[in-house]
Amino acid sequence: MQQKVIYKHYLLIGISAIIVFLNGCVQEIEYGLTMDLLYLNQTDETISFSIINSNNQRETVSIGPSSESAMFTYYISGVDKKLEIETCCQDPLIDVYGGRGTEGNSQVLIINDELCVTHLNEKSVVLSNYLKEKISDRHFRYSYTFTNNDIENKHQCE
Repeated sequence: MQQKVIYKHYLLIGISAIIVFLNGCVQEIEYGLTMDLLYLNQTDETISFSIINSNNQRETVSIGPSSESAMFTYYISGVDKKLEIETCCQDPLIDVYGGRGTEGNSQVLIINDELCVTHLNEKSVVLSNYLKEKISDRHFRYSYTFTNNDIENKHQCE
């Protein structure tokens, strides 16, 4: 009888040790994503705008007229395991432009270093307006083409 009690104690200790061991081996995986932003200029104007680069510093980008382009690559950590190219990257896109303002998401374009246009919750600040391309499972490219329509409401910069 005493031997059965001792075996039960050893069995209980053994099962507890296995449970503790298995819980200690659970590995949490953090998923990442590579996002390319490609900008093309199909206007006859030089377009400049400000972004937060991959080193987390503000940078002014200028794209010359007639099909010049600029591309930026960002690595984003802490994203969902399952990603949809249509919806995954709106928040990182807003972060590239410096975050949300009081009136919403905006980007200021400077035309030929003298005139300005603001895209407020439209055009270049809305991911659905970008051409989307899946490079690999966790690498997406978003392309935006500036046209005359993007700069039609230009005005003196304030």
